[in-house]
Amino acid sequence: MSRIRLRSLYIASIGNDITITTFDDKKTTLTGNNTTLTGNNTTPTNINTTHTGTEFVVMFTPYYNDTKFVQLIVTSNGENDININIESPFPGTFKTTYKSHHVAIVDLPRSIVDLSDGSNSNAVKITSNDPIFVVGLVGLGPYSTETFTAIPSNKLGQSYFIATHINTVRYYGKDKMQTIGIASLQDNTDVTIYFSNTSDIFLQSSNQTISAGTNYTFSLGYLDTFYFETMDDITGTRIESTSPIAVFDGLKQVGITYDYKSKKYDTNINELGMEQLPPTSTYSNEFIIPVLMHSAGMDAYIISPDPVYKIYTYTDDVYTVYQQENMHKATLSFKSATSIASQSPLLLNIHVKMRYLMKTSYFTVNIPAISQFSNQYVLATPFTNNTYENFLSVIIKADDVIGLRYDNHPVAPVSESNINYENQIYKTLILRLSPIHSHTITHISNKVVFGVIVYGVGDGWAYGYPGGISL
Repeated sequence: MSRIRLRSLYIASIGNDITITTFDDKKTTLTGNNTTLTGNNTTPTNINTTHTGTEFVVMFTPYYNDTKFVQLIVTSNGENDININIESPFPGTFKTTYKSHHVAIVDLPRSIVDLSDGSNSNAVKITSNDPIFVVGLVGLGPYSTETFTAIPSNKLGQSYFIATHINTVRYYGKDKMQTIGIASLQDNTDVTIYFSNTSDIFLQSSNQTISAGTNYTFSLGYLDTFYFETMDDITGTRIESTSPIAVFDGLKQVGITYDYKSKKYDTNINELGMEQLPPTSTYSNEFIIPVLMHSAGMDAYIISPDPVYKIYTYTDDVYTVYQQENMHKATLSFKSATSIASQSPLLLNIHVKMRYLMKTSYFTVNIPAISQFSNQYVLATPFTNNTYENFLSVIIKADDVIGLRYDNHPVAPVSESNINYENQIYKTLILRLSPIHSHTITHISNKVVFGVIVYGVGDGWAYGYPGGISL
């Protein structure tokens, strides 16, 4: 008997009808000012990388165990020296770093994640004189790491939907908590949270109860943050503000249920999840989810502010129409790539279960829409050791694969599959990513765009982030 591995996806919609179709088929640490970093000496030309920016505001949320490291991974396209400025009201984070070539890894104080429910002062502002790409990294040690792709400040908005979920598996008696973080870019920013719950919500660390149907309003100053955690499921909660804000959601700790030889197992896994959410103004309509190496499943939520909406799914030759209230969870076959289309813009977030060396791990990642692909990416792995495997999953039109270049060489995928979407064949390619400095992936034509997901898996842990989302 063959074993089917499942995956799922998380989708938030601001409209009614949703169609989902499945087709088978060197690390260097910056410790002060004026530190020089090295990387690959590759100069892409005629590039289209609107996923980069010159200003970012991020924050980091806490987890159960002591955080071992908090970092920013900063990459750029050019060869000129670039100044990267780090600003934060949190003690020990204000510094100016100096970057050469492609990649910088900036260490932040580990205690920056030590938050309590309510207002804090731990937002981090990253600025540069040239466009950069920023990834946030939190690690509890070699067996638990999470990354997120930072969104440029000029792409942030004033309306967001929460796309995380509560996990019912317990880890040594501990309940898994949803975490929500909000960072302000300006003084006098008023924020209102419209909770999606139909019963009271208990905010854990502050011992505060929010009644069902209650809106929560507060004000933030420049680089202030607001944080709360709860054991209640608040997926679909809406956040509105009077000025642009950065919003982060995730899980404080993850326990995973997985199938093995027709039996269900609950893992006692010390994992975490975190993503920066895009604003509703950047939602899009068409997506392709690539195949991911070592994936053992993906959990999904489909969310809409419309109280009643339809979901159309096609997976493993089964066509289903769902009529749901506010939220739906979908599960898809692991062996099938997936395309998603809707008349209304969507937010797509996937929670990925990985199976490697007989151990299960987890990460979350936002999937870029087809309209949010770029022409060139500069990427770096979190570490430069060989204790885990790193991969790229690329989504590109089949006719354009021949012009794809990885560090200036034709690509050599370890796996590939076809996706037929709108009478156009796309390919999902899995490339191995070596943990040495930085890597470029581009196309010989500046008119060709493609999507990239970066991820890695080790002995009981994993990470993942989109290589760029052009919002």
